[in-house]
Amino acid sequence: MQPRILLAGIAKNEGAYLPEWIYHHLSIGVAGVMVYVNNTSDNSVAVLDKIQTKHPVNYRVVDGIEKSEDDLIKQRLTERFINYYPLQSKSYADIYNKTDPREYDYILFLDIDEFLLLDKKLSTLYSEGLFNSPIINFRWFCATGDNAPFRLLSECTKGEYDQFCKCMVKTGLADIKISSPHAAISEKHESNYYSKALVLHRVLRSKEEYLALIARSDPTRKNLSNVLKLNRRGWTKKFSERLPKKYAYIFDNYEQNFEDFCQKTELTEALNDAQDMVLDRAKNVRDQVTLVRQQNMAFGRVLGGTGIHHFKFFPWLKEEIKNKLIRLFFPSLIIKHVPFLNHLKYKLKLTKKDKFMD
Repeated sequence: MQPRILLAGIAKNEGAYLPEWIYHHLSIGVAGVMVYVNNTSDNSVAVLDKIQTKHPVNYRVVDGIEKSEDDLIKQRLTERFINYYPLQSKSYADIYNKTDPREYDYILFLDIDEFLLLDKKLSTLYSEGLFNSPIINFRWFCATGDNAPFRLLSECTKGEYDQFCKCMVKTGLADIKISSPHAAISEKHESNYYSKALVLHRVLRSKEEYLALIARSDPTRKNLSNVLKLNRRGWTKKFSERLPKKYAYIFDNYEQNFEDFCQKTELTEALNDAQDMVLDRAKNVRDQVTLVRQQNMAFGRVLGGTGIHHFKFFPWLKEEIKNKLIRLFFPSLIIKHVPFLNHLKYKLKLTKKDKFMD
């Protein structure tokens, strides 16, 4: 018997990436897809409308869900997750609460740039006992930068293993709490770590796509971090790991099958439009950086004599040196999300391999 898995994610301006994300997971045996669309200015809804005519895909537009005071949503979450990620946490909780356990056995929570890779078919994994636990964790593998925009997944993918994981959660359990974008907890049950699978995180993609990515603001933040995503360490093509060969079977005829998927759903034009919007966002970032540079020169003039200094050289120099040293001596940290000190502990083997961060 194969478990019925619902793939669930939240999407903002992801029209260029939703088709492959959905295609990939349906092809490995996921039974259905639920997307919570928020604060989107691209054609994500039009893309999803086309896909759902041929496939078990549903979506909801949930602008403003981060303001929800629904007690059922709050009870499903840890306070820390709500405080740090109100939009994502409440979306995940709402998806969990509204998923009928008679329809789906598990929910796989992934971002649109994350792809589950399994070493075996789901039916085989079921017979081997993988689904005996209500919470199943998969290790994160962060992919390095691509040479060109909008490349599909490939068995030649390279990158770095991270100390975070992603999880799949059994439906219909009263004691399940979602504790972060990566993990869930249960008072009655232990989680299971399945080391032979991984979640591939396409954290960088190409340079243009990376620029478009950091332009995606967070509506819950009202400061400068709402202009650009500041939780990134730059772009790189450096790597130390190659995707294990045991996943190569997934990519047999991958490109042709995805093209067939797009043709059958009449997606090609909408996908091209979505990709053009990504490139437009990247161009806008380049233009805005140029404007900031010009404004910085003007600030020095207009603030003269006021005692206000919009730019301090030595703090800037200290940060610049630190960033360059990290890029030189710890290049894997550019695509990892793990903090620097935790990375050192891991390298010095002071942290266990399967000890995940939350």
